[in-house]
Amino acid sequence: YPGGERRVSSEFHLAARRKMSLLLIFVFQDLVVPLVRACFYATENEATKQRLTWYRKPVWARVRVCCVLGSQYVELTAAEAAAAKTIHNSCNGALRLLPRGNGKGVRPILNLGRQKFASKKYPNGLKSVNFRLRDALAVLSHETRKQPEVMGSSVRGQTHILQVLLPMVRGWKAAGKPPMNVASVDIHKSYDTLKVKKVLEVVDQTLSEPDYLIKRFAAWTPRRGLRFIQKARPSSEYHPFMQEAEAIAATTRNGVLMDLVEYNYAKRADLMNLL
Repeated sequence: YPGGERRVSSEFHLAARRKMSLLLIFVFQDLVVPLVRACFYATENEATKQRLTWYRKPVWARVRVCCVLGSQYVELTAAEAAAAKTIHNSCNGALRLLPRGNGKGVRPILNLGRQKFASKKYPNGLKSVNFRLRDALAVLSHETRKQPEVMGSSVRGQTHILQVLLPMVRGWKAAGKPPMNVASVDIHKSYDTLKVKKVLEVVDQTLSEPDYLIKRFAAWTPRRGLRFIQKARPSSEYHPFMQEAEAIAATTRNGVLMDLVEYNYAKRADLMNLL
């Protein structure tokens, strides 16, 4: 400046900084992001893991058409479409297509935990598929704990894997056998080859009670925060909260347990119809 260096107050500097921040927010929020959304579709790719892949909108539209015309989808009859529409009007799930890379097409992924909030089309919103199936999950979890043999060699998560694997590894080492090697394999199109009718037959044989009582609890721990727990038992068995809390505390320590006083009754026939 002609008169030497111009000194500004801290208030002026903060005001100028705030104006610049608002300008940048406007540029990215109202100009850059809408323009990118209008021209490109961004998604992750199985081949690139966490890196985003950008598709021009016409290219992505062509990919979606090829996927629909491919063997991953089948045409529904009028009765099947009406039944599917009835289910869709009561629950919601979001489908997205994940590119697989290397010319393998796309993998359809259905998010069954996504709900639809209230709108003009759905004034009351739509609950997610997982929300509708939570009673069935609680009942099946109870039956598999009661009858572990029906699960065969299946494991439920990393904790259960360790419970099965560690005794075998210790016995292997105690016997003086050579070092153990672990192989990771992937079954090609495992979900596509499941026999749904056979699964339903197994579920029908597993449900041993005509009616079930489902209770819901809330648990808060410093490590995991707030989470909800549901327990199912035969309707003829009623356990007070303190007895239920002792069982939950075996796996949920250093936390607070709350009884939500939500008791639902589920009939065996209704669960099978739902599944």
